[in-house]
Amino acid sequence: MKKIILLVVLALVISLLLGCSTTTVQTAGPATTLTPALMQLAFAGNRSGHYSLYLINDDGSGETSIVGGPCDDLHPSWSPNGNTIVLQCEENNQTQLDSMNSDGQQGQVLAASGFQNPDFSPYGNLIICVGSERVYRGVHYEMGYAGDPSSYLATVNLAGAVGRINIIQPGKLGNNDMYLDFGTSIANPSVSPDGNMIAFETNVRVVVPVPVTTTTTTTTNQSGSVSDQEPTNVNPPSDYTPPQPGVAEPGKRICVVDFDGTNLKQLTTGEGNYDDTYPTWSPDGKKIVFVSNRTGNNEIYVMNADGTGQTQITNDTFDNHDPAWSPDGSYIAYVADHSGISELCLIRPDGTQRRRINSVAEQIQNPAWRPISGGLNGLQAPTIPYSSPVSSSAPTTVHTTVVQPNPPQVASTTGELVITVANNSNPPYSIYINGGLVGGNYADKILSAGSYRVTVYNGNGKVIYDEDFTVIAGKVNQIRINTLD
Repeated sequence: MKKIILLVVLALVISLLLGCSTTTVQTAGPATTLTPALMQLAFAGNRSGHYSLYLINDDGSGETSIVGGPCDDLHPSWSPNGNTIVLQCEENNQTQLDSMNSDGQQGQVLAASGFQNPDFSPYGNLIICVGSERVYRGVHYEMGYAGDPSSYLATVNLAGAVGRINIIQPGKLGNNDMYLDFGTSIANPSVSPDGNMIAFETNVRVVVPVPVTTTTTTTTNQSGSVSDQEPTNVNPPSDYTPPQPGVAEPGKRICVVDFDGTNLKQLTTGEGNYDDTYPTWSPDGKKIVFVSNRTGNNEIYVMNADGTGQTQITNDTFDNHDPAWSPDGSYIAYVADHSGISELCLIRPDGTQRRRINSVAEQIQNPAWRPISGGLNGLQAPTIPYSSPVSSSAPTTVHTTVVQPNPPQVASTTGELVITVANNSNPPYSIYINGGLVGGNYADKILSAGSYRVTVYNGNGKVIYDEDFTVIAGKVNQIRINTLD
């Protein structure tokens, strides 16, 4: 009986082996090295007399044209989900911001007449850019360019609603006071990965430390005699502007400012006549890559986000510019110009493993990495609602009341202004105070007593509130907007 069972089992095994000839049996072998997924870049390439947008993989493969027209398409910037590109379109000395799908389809104008250098915020529904005002050039009025005395930091949402970031002066240069001349040149803004800060290039003027006013206080002791005089330092107000400008540094420098225009800081400084330009944040927000010609040639540098540890990572005779940090932090893309053509290069942040990835003889500008899927440039969004200036999607809860477990102490000369958009029927909303963006569905600001213009846009760019509001000192002033727009 056992022999019969054994024969039956053996027959079944043989029949299975013969009947499954298409089945592959994996055996132990040498370890397989997995090839990392390719990352993709967009860049502006000039092959036919004007700049068009192209895509290319980080190994040089898959180069594709995605848009081309009569205008120069420059400064591409990706939405955090990698589905939308915003770009600067320049034609006949005029610039505008356009948006389109990643395949170049469904293009539309976001902001016309003088907006340029766009950079998507990490939360997707707001673009930081440079705005330019009409200025008189001796013969006629025309729009300025990034770097002109008329340029300023601006915001544009996907519905085309525009705003302005008002920089509070003076800023800080180390422990000394510094301010940006109102007629300064601002260009190439870059938003930090958490959406809270903006780096940019500009001309600055350094002034001596703000003079400290010394007052004399006399006190009387119990016997009625006058005690020694005690000096008291009175700090200047935060919006103090030095009455006399100091010596302007001869070139451009890198500065950072909070999204609401406060905490202006200069990161690079020096007495030499050179330019520090093109700042871009690392994906973890700890470093900034930039360009400097302080050695006589445009080279790529990396520094800490506070301006320390400035390190040169390229050293050649090329004209190196437009650095962009990869979303995984492993490479920095940049453009190296020589002999009338451009090389699109990758280099490690420590200056090693430099390589060229493009193969066409052309002129190149503005490489921009496509974000890695599954995150905001590989980072998680903050879980605290409205901790960033804007949100890309409707929050799960609507602020119907203001919860202040530990309300801030309000000084006698200031008041608290709380603005709440209820119902949340057409997000994302954008709240502006005096033209500066301060929040999405909710904003809470401490302001000097006085009148302010409060403007609120819905997700379609429609103005749903635009009124003057008086902030009363020592009070919590509230604006609640109930809308079903």
